[in-house]
Amino acid sequence: MQTSREFETVKRYGKRHRTTCLRINYLENGREFSRLGLVVSRRQGNAVVRNRIKRLIREAFRHAKHDLPASYDLVLLPGGGPCELDEYTATLKEFAGDLSAGKLPAAPRHTARPSSPTTRKKNPPG
Repeated sequence: MQTSREFETVKRYGKRHRTTCLRINYLENGREFSRLGLVVSRRQGNAVVRNRIKRLIREAFRHAKHDLPASYDLVLLPGGGPCELDEYTATLKEFAGDLSAGKLPAAPRHTARPSSPTTRKKNPPG
């Protein structure tokens, strides 16, 4: 995911799942593949620490993406202290298994709504 609008869509319309390592927001996207978004706040540490967390989560996603059902947007937020790669990977694989088995609520499929044209009334002169 690339734009803040896509992150907001997942946050607003998606489902949430919380584990000890990650907070997972997910939404079906209607594509043939899943996409990953990361949010790592300054509370996690300085830039070096935050970038390490992002690298670990991306690598865990690469390991677990074949287990995940296709067509989901995932926004991952680290929960609590930083975890290691094997913990992030195990968390994502467990989430994928639970989602596939129906233990988690399926995320609604979000379709882009056509934006209604906004008509602006012109003020009469004078």
